[in-house]
Amino acid sequence: YPEGDALLDLYIHPLDLVCYLFGQPEILVCRQVAMNSYILMLQHPHIVGTLELSTAYSWTAAEETIKVCTVSGIYCLPQMDTLTYEAKTSTILGIPIGKLHTKNSTLEHLYQRNSFVPTFVNNQLHAHGYFNEITAFVNAVEGSNGNVFTHLETVRDVYETIKVIRKWIHI
Repeated sequence: YPEGDALLDLYIHPLDLVCYLFGQPEILVCRQVAMNSYILMLQHPHIVGTLELSTAYSWTAAEETIKVCTVSGIYCLPQMDTLTYEAKTSTILGIPIGKLHTKNSTLEHLYQRNSFVPTFVNNQLHAHGYFNEITAFVNAVEGSNGNVFTHLETVRDVYETIKVIRKWIHI
């Protein structure tokens, strides 16, 4: 990404989403793995996870996916359109049953954006997390007396996180 600042131009949304869902992270490790590509290990209260921020793959097949592994199973949110849950298999004496006996796994669909029905929650921008920005836009267009700007507090954690990433990678 030679034409701009990848942290602000490309990675601000996934960082905003992580801060929105889990709170401001403590960055335990940040490693640059390629030009404008980073792997971060983040710690939040009660969880630790990894985050990959990368442009080293394909611009034509860009994706944004969140996978949350819990004690009971795995939640997956590919492209912010579908939320699925797959329960972990049980174990016998610490050995996963899947190693002993093949069993079909069950993928439970918890949410799926309906791109056909034109409602607020099915709007792609809403599904991607731009809640306050959409509200501010609607207020501005409709001439509402409300504040047409989003509150900066909603992005404070994101910019603090970007500052810490810059310290890790020395830019």
